[in-house]
Formats: sequence, C-alpha cells, structure tokens
Amino acid sequence: MAHNTVRPVHDTPLGKVHPYWARKPFNIVRAIVEELSNDGELIADPFMGSGTIPFAALAAGRDAIGGDLSPLSVFLVRALDQFSEQAGVLLPLLQELMAEFREVVLPKLQLRDGSTVERIRYEVSGSYVNGAFTLNPCEVITKWCVNGRWRQRRSVPVEVLNELPNIPLEEVSTPIRFEDYPLKPNSRIAIPEGATLADYFTPVNQWAINRYVELVQESPYYSDYREALLLPISAALPMLRLSDKKASSQWPYWRPRRDLTTRNPVMVLEKKYEAIVDFVDWVKETLSIDSTRGQASMEVLHVAAQELKEQIPNRRVNLVLTDPPYGDQVPYLEYSNLWAPLLGLSITENESDRELVVSSARPGIKEAQTYQDILADCLQSCVGLLSDRGYVAWFYQDHKLANWSRLYTVVHSLGARIVGVLPMPKQRRSLKTVTTPNRTLDGDLLLIIAVGDVPEAETKVQSLRERIAGLTHENTYFGRYAEILTRALLSGDIVHLAAQYDTVDKVMSRKDL
Repeated sequence: MAHNTVRPVHDTPLGKVHPYWARKPFNIVRAIVEELSNDGELIADPFMGSGTIPFAALAAGRDAIGGDLSPLSVFLVRALDQFSEQAGVLLPLLQELMAEFREVVLPKLQLRDGSTVERIRYEVSGSYVNGAFTLNPCEVITKWCVNGRWRQRRSVPVEVLNELPNIPLEEVSTPIRFEDYPLKPNSRIAIPEGATLADYFTPVNQWAINRYVELVQESPYYSDYREALLLPISAALPMLRLSDKKASSQWPYWRPRRDLTTRNPVMVLEKKYEAIVDFVDWVKETLSIDSTRGQASMEVLHVAAQELKEQIPNRRVNLVLTDPPYGDQVPYLEYSNLWAPLLGLSITENESDRELVVSSARPGIKEAQTYQDILADCLQSCVGLLSDRGYVAWFYQDHKLANWSRLYTVVHSLGARIVGVLPMPKQRRSLKTVTTPNRTLDGDLLLIIAVGDVPEAETKVQSLRERIAGLTHENTYFGRYAEILTRALLSGDIVHLAAQYDTVDKVMSRKDL
C-alpha cells in the first residue's frame, strides 16, 4: 500500500499534557509501526518514557506493551491510558476537582481591588547551598477574571503582597512536608549541597499543591483513577516550582538568581486541564474511537528493560520499537525525584543501580563501559522478546565506533541481522548544534534488526525509507556521520573500522572518503 511522505510532527496533544524528555515525533513513530508490523500484532517498548510508541501502536491498530524503570513514566502513561479509555467518566470528575481547587486557593491570592496575583518575580540573595538563600520580591503581576478568562495583565508594586492572607505553617506542610525530602547533590543537574524539595517551591505553592492532593485523596474515585486525577498537578509541577521567567528549561532543578519566578497554581492547573481536554479530543480522532478505544489494548509495566520478558512470558511480540537512554544525557530517576512525594513514587537504590544512565551522583552506572554492558543486555532482551519472524527497531547515537561494533556483534551473536539503518535527524536545532555544528550529533540512527527468516525485510525497510524521505540532511555533520555508519553496519565493516579508528569523526577526517 502506498503512503504519502510524512514530515515530523512534535507538538501533538499527547506531548503537551505533561513535560517529559527526549520524545520522538508521533507520526514518524506511527509510520515505523505501520511499516514493520501488521494489524492486530503486538508492539513492545521497554523504554516507553512518555508513551509515544505505545500510543502510536494503538493508533495503528496494534496492541501495545510499554515498560519503564522510571515510576514517573509509568504514572504518566497509565494516567493518559485512563483518559483514553474513560474520558466520559474522568473529565466531569476533573472539572469538579478544578472548581473545588479554585474555590479554596484563589482567595489566598486575591487583592483588595479584586485582581489576582498571576506571578511574582524575585531577586535572590545568599546561596542555594544548604538552602541559605532569601527571596526578595521585585515584581508582582496581576490579572482580572473577565467572563471566565484571565485578562488585563499588569505590573503592580510589591507592597500589595501585604494584602494577601497568611497561611498557617501546619497547612503548608500537610500532607506533604517538602523539607523532609532531601535531594542528592549533583552539580551537573543543578542540585546543590543540602537541597530539599522545599527549596524549589514557595510556601504558598507548597500549600496549594497539598490542597489539590487532599482533594484527590478525598475523592471516592481515588482508588480507581488515582493517576488520572493527579495528572493535572503532576503536569503543572515544573510551572509551580521556583523557575526562570519562561519556565522553559528542561532542567527541573535549575534556578536563576535573577528573575526567579513563581506562578499562580489555579491559572497553571486550568491550562493543564485544557491540555487534557485537547488530548481526549485528539485520542478520539487519532485512535478513531468514541467513548471507548476499540479493540487495541495497552499494558503498562513498571519493569527494567532486561526483565520485561519475564513479565510477559507467554506473549508473542512482533515488533520491539524503543529509544533507550543515551549515556548521561537525561538522568531520569534523579529528575523524577521532584515528583516523588506528590505522586507517592518510590525510587529505590535497586532501581538506581539498574537504570541505564551514567551518573556519578548515586550508586549505579558510573562508568561508560558499565553502561555499554547493560545496553548490550537490554538489546539481547529485546531480541529475545520477539517471535520467530519479527523486528527490533532501535534508536541509537554514539561517536565511538567500538560501541557501534559491540551492538553489531551482539545482534549477530543472537542469530539476528541488521537489515536497515535509517537516519532520523532532529527537526529542531539545539543551541549546541548552532554553536558546535561540526561536533554535535543532532539526530539518531534507527537500526532495524530482523529476527529469524524474514524474506520481506528489505522491502519493508525500503518502503519505510521512502515514506520518511526528506528527513536526511546529507550535507551536514549528522548526514556524513549517518552515511559512514549506515555503510559500515550493513556491510559488517563496522568491526574492522572500530579496530582502526576510535570515533566516527576520525573516519570523517580521511581524505579518501
């Protein structure tokens, strides 16, 4: 069946509900699923993250199994799954919760003239180390509620803060006492010595978060829909912490010393409620459903990638499509600690030890070699999940040829073969790409691995290649990198190349290429 060429779409309602890291374009993922599997087959993703791959499988009419070691990932995907299946029940419940939250919280942020504090900006004195800092208000922004919409934004003197009612300390710290949650120092992700969660939220927003949690816990639907009901406050958390004035940073623990900003929790949660409504509408359109999701099903598991097969011993998987963590780029579990008390997440030392992320700030994978050992185990597990005729589609990037050679060797030691290598450049250029264009890998390669006798493998790969034609940027650093690795991986020369050269860059520097 012929398909039109697709261009990456990043900003789907699926990705706008809740912040997460390293998402792949939904329509590109769906194209991969459609080309490498058939209707009604089972797709597995052992590093599911925010759920892009499981939902793309559902959209393509496939069953999906998603697993992840991060409890935040499991919470998020389960919450989205609940809304995709039970929106008719959950949206009215959520609307009721939002109304109650608004009634409780807004009076604490209203001024005598009837306007409401939208945000407060601070200058910081002292040091973030051991919480030895003071917030000095330097600007207050207010808005008026007009016909149910927040309008008439203006700056007012900071003295108006004296009009706000005091909140008793015991209410600020109940049921969650933020200062009781220390964070392990890690300068790479901006966690200083002696930091606790209380250092990242004003007392007012700690109080507001606690009020929402209490409302959810009091709901008679709490036990059935815990994740869905907590989703708005979880999604809002990065906007409710003390952050930069745009709150656009992907680093949840980073705080500037100027223009440190806190936001009105009611206004933030209202935006998240709207995002959830948009997601529900998107689900109905994308998955072709009305009140239920149809025949395709999703199973969400809290499990390490290496152990997924043990959780589904009798399931026949036709395609494993996954995007494993890359080295030390995103310390998922450490980031998740920001959400842990709010969502009741337990992040154990055992989980930290098994996480496929290089980090020197905690037990676990501290060496790049250990990371490669576990990565190889994960790849072996993915191949082991498959039926006799199936595929592993594996996103990966690395400068070091030895690591590519090892992946190649693992694949062939399992009786599988690499049948395709497709470059997947990022469509949004990062600042690093702009400043160091000849050293930055601004994209991934998609390895397509066939297990067993799959005579149509090359045809499927070519069909996918045509479908996503135009993604490759041939005259870029990434384009040259992709060309060298594609040729070496498909021919088997990667082993000999790795014996001669340390990195892909060294090969690029050869004059005869």
